[in-house]
Amino acid sequence: MSNGKKIASIAFTGAAAATTLMAAGPAFAAASWHVKNAGTGYTGTVKAALKTGTSASLKDQTTGAVLKCKKAFASGTVSKSKSGATSATLGKLKKSTTKWSSCTASTFFHFKAELTTSVNVVAKSYASGVTTGKISGNKITGVISGTNGNTCKATISGTSVPMKYLNTGHSFSIDPAKTATLKVKSANTACLGRIAAGNSTYFHGVYHVSTPASMTITHS
Repeated sequence: MSNGKKIASIAFTGAAAATTLMAAGPAFAAASWHVKNAGTGYTGTVKAALKTGTSASLKDQTTGAVLKCKKAFASGTVSKSKSGATSATLGKLKKSTTKWSSCTASTFFHFKAELTTSVNVVAKSYASGVTTGKISGNKITGVISGTNGNTCKATISGTSVPMKYLNTGHSFSIDPAKTATLKVKSANTACLGRIAAGNSTYFHGVYHVSTPASMTITHS
């Protein structure tokens, strides 16, 4: 083969390889997280309330005491409408506006509770319209306070709580499997040992997101 033919052959082979790589390029593109409202990228305020017909609950795994709340509200922000990170922090829940009320542990034990640290909402995996992730921070802290003459006060803390977001119905579920990732940091004597320092606890609740009206999270 002449030098001219060799050069032409090499040039053709290189061009063919480049064309093949360019064609294959999109198949290797990394997936991204997308937060949308009615199909449009969304950043801004998120508000949610306890799903109709459900209650939020906190259980001391050692004593078996269960605190049930008929009302619960949460709010925060979506800070990223798109993220290429595998494990993506999409927003926050705000401490000042995430609260529980009309809570009881028995006929005579009435409570309210509130989140006292703002926490991140982290997306980790996605399948069939369901995002699985966690609520996390250097410290997740909530305070339970007695009402109606009850002076029990307890602090619950941890670093991570599992969560799921379902595009269908726009529902946000906190610790759906009730895995008890939190602990009672302190509890005063008025709690009568029903909630005791050092015990493992879980918090579970299912919220309906009303703002924005049609929020979806996808990974593609």
